[in-house]
Amino acid sequence: MSQIKGLKVVITIVDRKKGDEVVALFEEIGCHAHYIFLGKGTASKEILEYLGFGIIEKDVIISIADEELVPEMFQILEDELDFDRPGKGVACSIPVSSVAGKKALDMILNKKGEM
Repeated sequence: MSQIKGLKVVITIVDRKKGDEVVALFEEIGCHAHYIFLGKGTASKEILEYLGFGIIEKDVIISIADEELVPEMFQILEDELDFDRPGKGVACSIPVSSVAGKKALDMILNKKGEM
């Protein structure tokens, strides 16, 4: 099986319409593989008010990045989008090898006709 070393999946969740801003910031430092999904919370209004969340519609950005870029990506989120403040967004990363089977790796590597 092919194996990708040094790549991570970065998952970023921000308020709706901020996804393009996240992608633009990541593009500036050399991360060029992104998917943006529209997300919507399911918590009740009472729970959202208690937790201090206003907007429940979110952009979920899935990025594939060289592991060396990930610390810089997180720093950008903190510096440019105030991720160090509550309610501004969340992000995490996991190694591609933890989530990818053969089909997923082929898709990431753009191997046509092998899926």
